[in-house]
Amino acid sequence: MRAHRRHGLIVALFGVLAIGAPSPSVAQQPIKIGASISITGRDAVQGGYVREGYLLCQKHVNEKGGVLGRPIQLVIHDDGSEGKAAIRIYEKLITEDKVDAVMGPYSSPITDVVADVTEKHRKLMVAPGAGTTAIWEKGRRYLVMVLSPLEASTEGTIDLAARNGLKTIGVIGTLARPAIAKGALEVAKKKGLELVVHEMFPIGTTDFSAILNRVKAAKPDALVVGAPPADAIAITRQMRELDVNVKMYGATPGAAYPDYQKALGKTVEFHALPQQVHGRQAARAPPAGLDGSDRYDQGAWTGPTTQWESADRLPGNPGPRIVRGTGKAIDGATQWQAQ
Repeated sequence: MRAHRRHGLIVALFGVLAIGAPSPSVAQQPIKIGASISITGRDAVQGGYVREGYLLCQKHVNEKGGVLGRPIQLVIHDDGSEGKAAIRIYEKLITEDKVDAVMGPYSSPITDVVADVTEKHRKLMVAPGAGTTAIWEKGRRYLVMVLSPLEASTEGTIDLAARNGLKTIGVIGTLARPAIAKGALEVAKKKGLELVVHEMFPIGTTDFSAILNRVKAAKPDALVVGAPPADAIAITRQMRELDVNVKMYGATPGAAYPDYQKALGKTVEFHALPQQVHGRQAARAPPAGLDGSDRYDQGAWTGPTTQWESADRLPGNPGPRIVRGTGKAIDGATQWQAQ
């Protein structure tokens, strides 16, 4: 499903660029698509998945005959999870390598700085690795958003908390990507949950004990964490070590990655796990069961691009428990929530 989605992005990209039917002399020359990805550095886990998706897209598109009768060739460079490196890479891709098109890097911060380069050169960039809405609020004309807004990524969890009688909430976020925490604060206020603790941490934090001890003292009913996989894993692990227990817990987007589940094992049971799901038709059933396993690749979910969250009560707590979900439109997406 994800491969089909990226295939569609590539076709749409070249439709907009209007490359047109190739002449016989260039018919077999590949269409070069440039991108920088965080293959190393702090975002290597997430960037690695983006790279794999791009390469899988290349494989599938070329197996189907390419685009406009030509194969595609992805030119991917490692930006080391650094915005300045990504800027240099996109400048080179556009001005020296003369790529036909570009795809976005991983992360909202890097996409934001790279977009200045593509705007300057009037090069359309599809950005499937960024979701902070502020990037699209700067008057840019050559940038295409794909993901649901990060600001809305915790709405399912917080709505479930409110509808199941929880009254207080804690929010933890990373200063590098504040959009998730910002959105969580707004949603919590809208849903009537009292904010009892709000903590933000800088890049490179590994010891979360001080933050978690403040969470423990505040005793929120629900705790929402906006952090990438490495930070989410560390926070969840240290919560166990410090005996920080809440009735509902969710980590976005970190908990959505397989690495989170592999690193923590059974500890991840009963957590809210966010997912981005894509398809082409109306849904016939919720995209996942209580075990949190995806169902859309088995045909049970074929709806449009969506955001879905599931949750179960934490061991030893009488918190909310989901049996199955229903959908509603939120910012152009569909949020799966408990019935």
